[in-house]
Amino acid sequence: SQSFKKVPIQKKYNFYADPFYSEDGKKIRLEALDDRTGLGDILEVETENYSHQRVLLSGEHYSYPCSFMYEGEEYLLPEVASHSSQYLIATNKLDEKYYLKGLENKRIVDATLHLIDGKAYLFFGENNTAHTVLNLWIADSPFEEFKPHPLNPVVISPSVARMGGKIVLYKGKTLRFGQNNSGEYGESISVMQITVLSEQDYKEVKIGKITIDEFSGPHSIGFNSDMSEILIDYYNNKF
Repeated sequence: SQSFKKVPIQKKYNFYADPFYSEDGKKIRLEALDDRTGLGDILEVETENYSHQRVLLSGEHYSYPCSFMYEGEEYLLPEVASHSSQYLIATNKLDEKYYLKGLENKRIVDATLHLIDGKAYLFFGENNTAHTVLNLWIADSPFEEFKPHPLNPVVISPSVARMGGKIVLYKGKTLRFGQNNSGEYGESISVMQITVLSEQDYKEVKIGKITIDEFSGPHSIGFNSDMSEILIDYYNNKF
């Protein structure tokens, strides 16, 4: 039988969301919404003991702590759209920001980086259209200049556009997880297979969806490296 475990929410937080595994699978990073300030912190949770939680980023609103490996180093790409243009930070040096070149004038949402074939593909929404429009920009590396894909926007649809986790390679397929926001916010996840991804072309098809009975969600989904464990967030509406 499948076993589910809940990450305990500290008293000062309203909810936890946007869970991502670290690249080594030993930690979970997530957004924790502070009850008092209404701002999101980024927390790091030990997978061996969920009650071991520490704050990585705080003081402004942070969410969606997507990570990636580049040249042996792990980086975070936290969403900072409410207060900054997008930057990335090395997980072992959180105070040093590397702003994404070419995107200095944009406030971007749920940025998700996919490194393949010597290119850095960056999927993201923009502040006012993230629910329905997905953009794709490309660079030669995370530290080079990003330029828009010629087919931008690559997706226009409230049921699949907004990113809901990392791009995953599974059994020869490249999978993208999109939030279904066609009814309520983050009501389920659409599973898209990217069939063509290049500097000139982009194609994807919907191959499934993930829902939770009696709850809204998942709103985002994360996997450890061998896909033996899954992270999901979900909610129900209460007055």
